[in-house]
Amino acid sequence: QLRFENKNPNPCFTLYVANICDADKSSLETKFSAFGPLMPKKEIRCLMKGCLMKGDAFVNFVNFEDALKALDKCSKKEVKLGNSIIDAQARANVRYIEKIQLKLRESGNRGMTFQEAEETAESIKTAIPNDTPEHYLVLLTMCESLFEIDWNKRVVKS
Repeated sequence: QLRFENKNPNPCFTLYVANICDADKSSLETKFSAFGPLMPKKEIRCLMKGCLMKGDAFVNFVNFEDALKALDKCSKKEVKLGNSIIDAQARANVRYIEKIQLKLRESGNRGMTFQEAEETAESIKTAIPNDTPEHYLVLLTMCESLFEIDWNKRVVKS
């Protein structure tokens, strides 16, 4: 599962990975840094023995694109680590960004208003009440490399 965390001034894109019972932090770091840079000063957090979610970890990426690339490979069961095949699923923030990209492709040159972007976020909150994305403007700001944002006209284009 992929989740965007905005708890500090250097937000990152967090990949939640499961089915890694026989992996350690260094092997996870080696495997996932192949997809793109990981956040410095934010280590991979493994949920170890005695925890409710043994065999799971959180990997913090610098860029959305790299986290999405890792998610794509892991969700297709192509990444093996030790004796396990890593499993991952998208969570609300990535679904939001993907939905915005899809709507922008469908709209052609028209783009979408900030209100439409906000409504997209609200539809995800309704569908997944326990897994809500960050505020839509925070996500758009973090992904400015993916979108063309006109802050004066309050319009998003691809």
